[in-house]
Amino acid sequence: MNLKYFIVIGLFALIVSCGSKESATTSLGLVSECDSAISRCEFDNGLVKASLQLGDGSGIGELKGFAVDASINPNPDEVIISFMMKDMDMGPNRYRLKQSHNRWEGKAILPMCALGRLDWIAQLEWRSANKKYQIEFPFHSEGKVTSH
Repeated sequence: MNLKYFIVIGLFALIVSCGSKESATTSLGLVSECDSAISRCEFDNGLVKASLQLGDGSGIGELKGFAVDASINPNPDEVIISFMMKDMDMGPNRYRLKQSHNRWEGKAILPMCALGRLDWIAQLEWRSANKKYQIEFPFHSEGKVTSH
């Protein structure tokens, strides 16, 4: 009876793992030498074109809302932006963008870094034809929020 139990559990685990439709995310790289909080940064590898602008170009601060404006061609089914720092866990900072004509837009807020770091990475992730892709856009925040 113990052998049958282990066989049934093993088959169940195999069926569950094979039935998963979650696909791995393909990283298309890092856009360097551009700060998306200051200007629109662009990516083009010949197959995918993407751009990202954070805020209005005057810089963005921690704990202050700012606009997110992205474009991706070919047009995806869904776009999410998340904010992180290299070698530091900043918690979940993911925002689903909404499609507006040929752009993806939304609002976001950066958390405050307790160590005072200003170097951020905006990770633009999208799904197209059940495949996931991502591009990273480094940027800098304006620094710590001061109280009035």
